[in-house]
Amino acid sequence: MKRYYDNTKLGDYKKCPRYYYLRHVKGWRKQGTAMPLIFGLCWHEAMNVIWSGWHLVKGGQYTSSQLIEAAMHNWEQCWIENGGKPITELDMQDLEMLGARTPMCAKEMLINYVEKRDGILNSMQLLAAERPFAVPLFPDNDEIWYIGRRDKDVVINGDITIIEHKTTTEYKIDGGFKSQYLESYWPNSQVMGYIYAANIEYSNARYVWVDAALVHKKVHDCFKFIPISSTMSDMDAWLWEARDWVERIESDIDRLADQPLNTAMGAFPKNTEQCVGKYGICGMIDICRGFSNPSQVLEPPAGFIHDVWNPFELLHISEIEAVKCLNPS
Repeated sequence: MKRYYDNTKLGDYKKCPRYYYLRHVKGWRKQGTAMPLIFGLCWHEAMNVIWSGWHLVKGGQYTSSQLIEAAMHNWEQCWIENGGKPITELDMQDLEMLGARTPMCAKEMLINYVEKRDGILNSMQLLAAERPFAVPLFPDNDEIWYIGRRDKDVVINGDITIIEHKTTTEYKIDGGFKSQYLESYWPNSQVMGYIYAANIEYSNARYVWVDAALVHKKVHDCFKFIPISSTMSDMDAWLWEARDWVERIESDIDRLADQPLNTAMGAFPKNTEQCVGKYGICGMIDICRGFSNPSQVLEPPAGFIHDVWNPFELLHISEIEAVKCLNPS
């Protein structure tokens, strides 16, 4: 049976094997959706309209203002689908709770984004938007696949470049992005996974531009491309590491199957150093505090729901022809 791994799964296991077990083996998650995730999803929907529809502006069929309105329509549609209130129904209490992540801020950001990105949008050639990919990780095993979806594949100055849209609230007092945010994308497993997959498809893709957008109550015009390039040795290192993490997960799955029903799980150990991290308390901490061996718990505890993370369906990957595993070394 084919098994699919993506950056989210590998990242969750690196963070905490027990978290991985609860989220991806049990399929549990805490009720509700985090506002940063919703805002980011909506921003992606708006970016799809801007980048995919810019040729209409260049061709004179649309004005940039009309394209912004179309992008904002997609933004709000995504917002409502994920539980957000329509703009006309938001009250002061809602706005206070949302902070900077409001539809109004998003509209101002889009207006400024188009102005700031005008030069790149006019010069780039769009190859693909929301491009799904599936590549085998091991040359001798076609059961284990690495999958994902790249935001935009474009040609800039003759180079194939992957555009990855990101939003953040990490603002520094004297303006712009915090340096720790800018530095967080190299080395970065998600970025290298994109380059690895794109290089299989295009043969000579070595660049990712992280398209960072700052979300702030008052600052709506702060955007920055974070350019990243890689060598064949970089891809070789990423591939080895991705294989190693997958083998650890597969080993934990095998160990769990052999465990008797006792107080300790004997697989997927907790990483207690991550119970409280940079983004707050882990969403699974109540389960870890309440159950020494959650493998014996059949139903999600109170406050949690069963919602399996299925990236193969989420990324809309249907029939993708098998490709040879790239081994840079």
